[in-house]
Amino acid sequence: MNINSIGKQLINCKESCKGILKDRKIGVYPRCLFYENKRKPGREIDYVVIGINPGQSAPLERAFVQYIEKNNRSFKFEDMQEVMKPMVQGYPYYEKVRKFLERVRVDKEEHLVVTKGKKNLNILWTELVKCESKAHKGIKKKLSFKIKELCFQKYLLKELNSIKQRGIKPILVFLGYAVEAFFIKYLKTRVKSKKKITLNDALRFFRLYHPTGSWRFNKEYFRRRKIENSLKKTGVGKIEIQRLGVH
Repeated sequence: MNINSIGKQLINCKESCKGILKDRKIGVYPRCLFYENKRKPGREIDYVVIGINPGQSAPLERAFVQYIEKNNRSFKFEDMQEVMKPMVQGYPYYEKVRKFLERVRVDKEEHLVVTKGKKNLNILWTELVKCESKAHKGIKKKLSFKIKELCFQKYLLKELNSIKQRGIKPILVFLGYAVEAFFIKYLKTRVKSKKKITLNDALRFFRLYHPTGSWRFNKEYFRRRKIENSLKKTGVGKIEIQRLGVH
């Protein structure tokens, strides 16, 4: 199963998860799965960037979905890609993370180090949970572990296994502690329950601050002229690239 096949399943998800907003009548749908392929016909993926779940959809996004639905055509994964493309290319959320990844690499000791980097990165942008959260007075409802696990197993796990089956070994980038915390808890619960772990234990990862939710992230990582200074001060350059799975 490839990313496009998973995307087609995603756009037609029938789950009704508590605390999640998904309503095509108002133009809100599961989203934020996009493969940015800059090295055509590049087959490899350098990074898989994983957020916790999409933020609130913009009015223009909702209007586009409603327009398609009202014109007697179901909203498709290809349509979602058309919406995502200019966002990935121009939104600060994506630009900040991309610029960081372009300036670092992993050395032989499995540490992040500053380098001239690779400008044309192939990145799979995705989310742990594919739907936005319901909000009350601007405060997002918290996602339960059960919802995270369900969505992970239905989609993100398939994405990672699809990459694995192609013989590709990208580095996972967890945006925010909540994503990393989920993976740690998920693996622990699978071990305790003696359930089979189908996650590729060769995938490596590191965590960054979330680009939209942390003043420290913006201040230390990107508002300085040189990322070298940010790495030295925050200690990110000393983070070891860890491995997912049970050894």
